[in-house]
Amino acid sequence: MTPFSARLTFFGFVCLAGAIATNALYFQEPLERDSQITGSVSEGREQQLSARTPQSASEEPAQAAPKGDLQPIAGSKDQERPSLRSAPPQRTPAERAAPPSAGTMPAEEVIRAIQRELAYRNYLVNRRDGNLDTSTRIAILNYQYDNRMILTGRPSESVLKHILFGPFQAAPESGRIARLEADRALVARVQRLLSRLGFGNLPESGRVGADTRDALREFAAFRDLPRDGRLSPRLLLELADVTDKPLAGGGVAVSGDVN
Repeated sequence: MTPFSARLTFFGFVCLAGAIATNALYFQEPLERDSQITGSVSEGREQQLSARTPQSASEEPAQAAPKGDLQPIAGSKDQERPSLRSAPPQRTPAERAAPPSAGTMPAEEVIRAIQRELAYRNYLVNRRDGNLDTSTRIAILNYQYDNRMILTGRPSESVLKHILFGPFQAAPESGRIARLEADRALVARVQRLLSRLGFGNLPESGRVGADTRDALREFAAFRDLPRDGRLSPRLLLELADVTDKPLAGGGVAVSGDVN
């Protein structure tokens, strides 16, 4: 090898070594930084993807229960709130006023219901507060007569049930006394009662004659009633109270001690 060739070879080797060193020192560092940046970006994407992925079956929250099955947390205010329930079915007026089957309805409630129902049927009732007065008793007696019941003029659950569940019948507008005096069976019973009480010795004719009217006036004076000699509902009520027996009327069959 000539000296020129040797120098040329040495110079080429030096250049190659310098190029390798320059590449290692200056060109490899940016590639490493890019690798770090790329790695950090990849790591960030992996974190985002992991956050979006659904949790495992053991970590999933329980599905929301239907509203009707929600239970309040112990000690919370919701626990004190009453649960909502459907409104009860509306009852009819007859059902609201009907007395219990066990017969435990208070007497005042029975009287108030009777007063209300009789007034609704055009019977004369001066009170509707549950207090029993004479007008209520006369209205009951008139209702009993119109419906062919035993005449007592006294409130009871059986009377209330008959009013509520029996056939609806409004009270006659007028002529009450005339109808009573035309009831021959009723007049005959009144004549018998007056005779037993000592107000004359009346024949049980079923007709209201002069002697019967005189006996009616005497009995009315004895009970502080108007002395007009008429067979009125008030006088019938007094007869039932004095004898302490129900008075049959309105075509009701008589048996036993019922007069």
